[in-house]
Amino acid sequence: MGNVQGKHTLEYTKRLNAIPPCDVLVAGGGIAGAVAAIAAARAGAVTVLVEGYGFLGGIPAINAGQHYCFCGDSAGQGQSVDELVSALENAGATVPYEPWLPDGILQFDHDTWDYRDASVGRYFDAAIFPFVLQEMVLREEKLRVMLHTRVVDT
Repeated sequence: MGNVQGKHTLEYTKRLNAIPPCDVLVAGGGIAGAVAAIAAARAGAVTVLVEGYGFLGGIPAINAGQHYCFCGDSAGQGQSVDELVSALENAGATVPYEPWLPDGILQFDHDTWDYRDASVGRYFDAAIFPFVLQEMVLREEKLRVMLHTRVVDT
């Protein structure tokens, strides 16, 4: 500790482990990050997916509530997204797609909204969702997942 112009200063250093060498680093294992990491690995890139929590899935997995859905028809949004939806279907963790009601969002009321009504979106089970996503990610040979890990510098 030193004294600089009447102020005390403290210099602190810490040695951190570096991420293993990779072609692509994805920071964040939510839906977008996990799907991006899968796509990169399938394209042949050695990929590392870094997630600060101990699970994948982002906000739906963190909150694990029933307010999460795919907006509109998710089909054709990309191979990985199609596979995610298919895996959720196989796990019985999503409802079939139905178009949104034209005025559905304007009629939203937490007290009266029926989340079982598939016509207002394609809801999925946020408790099962992270497990389905994790299984997809772990199948990729060129993809390494690092949970409980933060990106602090590049």
